Amino acid sequence: MTDLIKRLQEAEEGGRELDALIWAHTHPEPVRVLDWNECYGDTARTQVRFKVLPGRRENVTSARGPYPHAEPFTTSTDAAVALAERLGWRVRVMDASIKGRFSWCLESLDPRPGVDHETGATMIGTDFQYGFGATLATALCAAILKAVDTGRE
Repeated sequence: MTDLIKRLQEAEEGGRELDALIWAHTHPEPVRVLDWNECYGDTARTQVRFKVLPGRRENVTSARGPYPHAEPFTTSTDAAVALAERLGWRVRVMDASIKGRFSWCLESLDPRPGVDHETGATMIGTDFQYGFGATLATALCAAILKAVDTGRE
């Protein structure tokens, strides 16, 4: 996941490949992305062909069914905010562009004690994650993946 976070923080813009990979990393089951493309009749979302691990059977996302298409997480701030909230994180702060980069802070909705990962300070009752990127959406997605990665530790 660290490679994907790095790619998001270095990307000049979002795109379907990044959306498909974020979809996979935030999926409740372990999945491997095989490929992705534009959905027929839906230019915003990305259709993902994937395998649920350790299985061999291929699946494809659909407009209706158990595997919905990937949202435009890296190009739509609304889609990224909705993903953060679905995963139990509140969007806390967005810092304006610094040298062409944006910064987001996410706050965990889980009341357990946590650590501010930027300063190392212990925070009572919450956990914070930060993400940086060239666009609002890619910076927020980087913070989301850091939060997901922390939750799996």
